[in-house]
Amino acid sequence: MQLGTSAIIAAAPILDAEDEDITLSVGTVNLLGLLLLFCFPLMAGLFHMRGNDFGVWAGTSIHAVPQVVAAGFAHSERAGTLATLVKLVRVTLLAPFLILLMFAYARRAGKEAGRYKILFSRMVPPFLWGFLLMALLTTLQAVPTLSFRLASWAPEAVRQFQLPLAGLLVDGGNVLLTIVMAAMGLEVNLRTMSKVGKQALFTGLGACVTLSLFSWLMIAALMA
Repeated sequence: MQLGTSAIIAAAPILDAEDEDITLSVGTVNLLGLLLLFCFPLMAGLFHMRGNDFGVWAGTSIHAVPQVVAAGFAHSERAGTLATLVKLVRVTLLAPFLILLMFAYARRAGKEAGRYKILFSRMVPPFLWGFLLMALLTTLQAVPTLSFRLASWAPEAVRQFQLPLAGLLVDGGNVLLTIVMAAMGLEVNLRTMSKVGKQALFTGLGACVTLSLFSWLMIAALMA
């Protein structure tokens, strides 16, 4: 799952974003994430960063989960494990952030307090409730493992087997996310990207540099 992309898609209906803005944002985030994927391990080697420090740095600075994992394990196994853990903590914060964003945007737009219920039902992405539900079930270890027992005529090697439902859902989610990203890619207009892409790229680059430097300073101050 790419949190940068998922966060953009989730926040878009809350902010009434246009399709062109969403496509441009997704393209910018993925492009910059790919750049960080190659730059971070090089900088870690240049500055002789420890595995723990680099894991936290990559996990807090790079947008997409696959890019975080790749960058972390490019340094070391310890860095990769810690980077993945830090990134997953960021993933869990997406749900409460979207709720806060919804109320902040509603207040800024001058919505009345009595209309929060309508805004809540219209502007919160439906997948958010599934996310919270599955997170709760996983925390309670309530996601079952499916057990199958075939007929006696089936080969003995496959007559009984189990399938973890959690794993099936994760794999299915990855497939669906890939289809969604491919569909969004089909809507990319290169002419539009060439007209307004520079502003988005420079804005995203500034945000990446700021986040990376701030994370580096915090790591130097707290993990020295």
